[in-house]
Amino acid sequence: MSASIKAARAASLRKAHQRELTEKYLREAAISTGTKRTRLQNAAIELNMDLAASIAARYAGRGQDLQDLSQIAALGLVNAVRRFDPERGDFVAYAVPTVAGEIKRYFRDRCWSIRPPRRVQELQAEALVAASELGQNLHREPMADELAECLGVEPCAIIEALNAHDFYSPASLDAPLKPGPNAKGLQIFPEQEDGYERAEAFATIAPACRKLSVRDRRLIYLRFFCDKTQQEIADEFGVTQMQISRMQKRILMSLRKAIDGEFPQVA
Repeated sequence: MSASIKAARAASLRKAHQRELTEKYLREAAISTGTKRTRLQNAAIELNMDLAASIAARYAGRGQDLQDLSQIAALGLVNAVRRFDPERGDFVAYAVPTVAGEIKRYFRDRCWSIRPPRRVQELQAEALVAASELGQNLHREPMADELAECLGVEPCAIIEALNAHDFYSPASLDAPLKPGPNAKGLQIFPEQEDGYERAEAFATIAPACRKLSVRDRRLIYLRFFCDKTQQEIADEFGVTQMQISRMQKRILMSLRKAIDGEFPQVA
């Protein structure tokens, strides 16, 4: 027998033993009172902390610290142990939706990135409680239509409420829509077309530029259309970079005055 098979079998035996002990503790706690009841419940809680941790791990990566989620899951485990009725079924089948519900309530109350309508929030809370109760009776997680019948609403409303957890951490626009390195959500949005603004700017400044000397027009062309540096322009003109800087400042002031004169500011 391979080491991996042995390890899997050992883990399975540990889980089976853990469930047997949990059921034993909770059955005894149900007929006990006072400190004995508390001691037995605490033993069941400690025995199932790994279950709570594993449920918390399912919700990692949604913008909340895993340690905080683990604490919320532990609180859900405590509530599950305190409320569990051994006569109504298996503890794990009851604990899993109870713990998950506590984590989802935490997200619902504190972690909305996009807040859905209040009716959706309230229905989600009711659905989580109903799922916990039905889960113990059915020994599995209930279906949407079963929750809908229990709460007296349409299945589509239950699905909408349960899917609202996506609002906690909206998908990034850079996240792929489909397999492939270049399939990004942002690509479905059109890029801003700046050609109209550029044409309008040219139409505004062209008359003022025609009034400049040939030398000044050449400087503006090299600087702003050819993206030349002041030093490169200075080399072509046979002057210093400082002189080009002063010339550029003078030309821009001249253009501004010419444009302001054609389109006076409204007070």
